[in-house]
Amino acid sequence: MSEQDSQFVYNASHKQFVKGELPNPRNRAENSRDEQVCDSILKLSPLVQCSCVCCLFFILAVYIPVSLLFMSSAERVEVYVRPYMDQVANRTLSILTNVDRSTVGANDMVQGAVSVSEMAVPAMQAAINQTAQLLTRVEQLAAHPVLQLSVESGTHLAR
Repeated sequence: MSEQDSQFVYNASHKQFVKGELPNPRNRAENSRDEQVCDSILKLSPLVQCSCVCCLFFILAVYIPVSLLFMSSAERVEVYVRPYMDQVANRTLSILTNVDRSTVGANDMVQGAVSVSEMAVPAMQAAINQTAQLLTRVEQLAAHPVLQLSVESGTHLAR
């Protein structure tokens, strides 16, 4: 803060004017809350204060080295596992490529089956109709057997 930006502010605790910024009510609330926390910690019994210090020491002395040890172990495992993970990734990619190709092949097969059935169904219907007509003629022939022989082009013998 430059000399031009500073102004005199009344400091109530020292009962005098000092150079500085005007107090911000929000900062004052945060400062008073911090002061209350510090006062409440200092008012705790020595046993509780000792317990807090021991917990803090435990965190600093045990938790941090253990977490660092875990991170270094994780890095070693990553270095050891990396080639295998690359193999897994390559095989997975190969499997997915084969599945994609198989899917394309199955789609082509289904489209071929659809086109064959589109052509085969009308042909089968025609064959069924012709078979029905043939069976009708055979039934008529069985009911009234007629044998025609022709020796010459104009002569028909009937029986």
